[in-house]
Amino acid sequence: MVLLLCCVLGLLWQLPQALGLLAWVFALESVAVCCNHSSGLSRWSFWPVWLFTMVCRVGEAAHPGPAQSNFVLGIFNPSGLTGKAPYIVSQLSHGDIWAVSETHLSHQSFSQFRSSLHFAQSPFRYCIGGNPVPAQSNRVLHAAWRGVAVLSKHPTRMLPTDVPLDLLQSSRVVLTTTLVQDMWVTGGTVYGEPDSCAYPNHKLHNEALLHHVANHVCHLAKGPRYVAGDWNVDYGSLPVFAQLEAAGFRDLQDIASSHWGYHIQKQV
Repeated sequence: MVLLLCCVLGLLWQLPQALGLLAWVFALESVAVCCNHSSGLSRWSFWPVWLFTMVCRVGEAAHPGPAQSNFVLGIFNPSGLTGKAPYIVSQLSHGDIWAVSETHLSHQSFSQFRSSLHFAQSPFRYCIGGNPVPAQSNRVLHAAWRGVAVLSKHPTRMLPTDVPLDLLQSSRVVLTTTLVQDMWVTGGTVYGEPDSCAYPNHKLHNEALLHHVANHVCHLAKGPRYVAGDWNVDYGSLPVFAQLEAAGFRDLQDIASSHWGYHIQKQV
C-alpha cells in the first residue's frame, strides 16, 4: 500500500513527463520479471530503483532555458559603410537585423567591409548585399547614391526572386530571409532614387522597385515580414502604399503613434 501511494504521488509530480516515464516503468518491470525467472527474486525486488526514477526530472536542466530577450529589427542610412565597421559594432550591436541603405559598396569594398566587421569582432556574422555598386569612376550610373545590405546575427540568405534584372542591377533592392530560432523572417530592403535632377523619373522607378518587392514579401512569403529602407518618397505618395496597406502592412511611425502616442515626424 505504501509503495502504491508513492507511485501515485510520483506520477502526479511527474505529470508533464508521464509519457516518458511510462517507458521507464515498463523497462524496469521487465528487468524485475527477468530477474524473477532467473534467480528467484521477488517481482518487486527492484522497486527502490523504480521509485528513484520517479523523483528524477527527465529531460529538464537545472535552469530550463534562457530568459526571453527582445528582438530588434532596425534600419539605417549610413551615407556609405566604408570604414564604419567599428562604429556599427560599438553602437548597433543591440540589433538582431539591420536593413541598410546607401552602402556605396562595390564588389571589392564589400569584401573589405566584411573583413573589417570580423576584425572588429562584430556580432553580425551575416552580411548580405544586393548587387554591388558600380566602381566610383563610373559617374554615369551615379554610384555615390546606391547600395543596399542586411546585417544579421542570425543565419541569413538572399532569396531567389522574379524582380526584373534591371531593377536588381540597380543596386537598390535586396530580398533576404533570416532564421530566428525556428522561424523565418523575410524582408525586402529598398533604397529609392532621390528627388534630384539626376533622377528625373525617380517616382516611377521607386514605384517599380517597391511594387516588385511588395509582391514578393506580401504574397510569396509567410510568417513575420518587413519592407524597409530609405525610399526617398513621402508616405502615401505612390500607389504601392495602398498595396502594402491592403496586405496588412503599416508604417512603423503609425504603430508607434497609435500604441505609445509618439508624434509622426517627416524623415529627412
